[in-house]
Amino acid sequence: MSNKHNNQLSTVLDILRFPMIVLVLFMHVVPISANAIPHEFSWESLYLFTTEFVAHNFGRIAVPIFFLISGYLFFLKAPKQYDSQFFADQWRKRISTLLVPYVLWNLLKYAAIASKGYLMQKAGFSSDGDWGYFQSLDLYHIFYSPLNEPLWYLRDLICMVIISPLFYLLLRYAKHLGMLLLTVWYLSALEIGISGFSLTAIFYFGLGAFYSICKRDMLKDFTRLKIFPLIISVLIISTGTIWDNTGTTKEYWLRPALILGVVGSFALADRLIQTQEDFKNLCLKMAGNVFFIYAVHEIYIKNWLNGFFSRIPMMDHYAVKYVGYFIQPLILLAVSLLLNYLVKRYLPKVYAVLTGGRA
Repeated sequence: MSNKHNNQLSTVLDILRFPMIVLVLFMHVVPISANAIPHEFSWESLYLFTTEFVAHNFGRIAVPIFFLISGYLFFLKAPKQYDSQFFADQWRKRISTLLVPYVLWNLLKYAAIASKGYLMQKAGFSSDGDWGYFQSLDLYHIFYSPLNEPLWYLRDLICMVIISPLFYLLLRYAKHLGMLLLTVWYLSALEIGISGFSLTAIFYFGLGAFYSICKRDMLKDFTRLKIFPLIISVLIISTGTIWDNTGTTKEYWLRPALILGVVGSFALADRLIQTQEDFKNLCLKMAGNVFFIYAVHEIYIKNWLNGFFSRIPMMDHYAVKYVGYFIQPLILLAVSLLLNYLVKRYLPKVYAVLTGGRA
């Protein structure tokens, strides 16, 4: 890969981070369960289609892109021959960048639940559901489950790092055949059923690893068809959302569409950085804040915001709910960014530890 393409790919990887975290926020402000779309023209149908399309279907490209970036960067300087020292060095680095933030953010969620329950009891209020849940927790549900729910991504990433030598051996020696096997496995939707080893993590981390280990030009491959894969992805997911959003065959059309969406997102980002300088600069400026936003927004901020919106009388109307769906994630983003600024400004050492030095 030429230095020019290498620098351009690095820029694409950086600017994708911020739009993807915004997409994550749009995913997290609605309930996790999927809904069938009524086949009628109404505000309810429009609201459900929009939220299902974004939150439960197309939005699922966000975490795969993070896995892909992680796999690519992990193996970027991998040697041509297997070297145990390379993996030892990489594991050592990930203690501070992955493991320590993972443990600390789970402890922060744990402390938030405990503090809320304690203060409510002191104030004479009855204990809420969180307090009862807190009292029943064991170490597995605090850390490996994890308690701070979005950190499942970090947990799976840690697991991918642990088995990284297997990715190296498969992709270094089997090359394209190894990547083909991972692709077929992912599309089969035959999950292992072990927490930390989701096929989403295995496939996309492996895809990023493939491009680093085999020294292929990711940007050239992903931009070959420009944004047409993204357009096809949107069409497939739109159709599937309307007709098969809760069906048993959903994963079989959604997973291929997500691959196309990920590839097309790289092509779109590459196009935007060449034509939209302001967008490029904003995303580069925000890239260092993404991890903090990802980890902090689930520590009551999202729940309180959901509670506030649910108490607005007009939110019973789907037209108002539709507008609210676009406002709520932006408020969540603003609050998260404010906390990001305050912690970074007044507790820089704490911020560095919490984010694994990503700022």
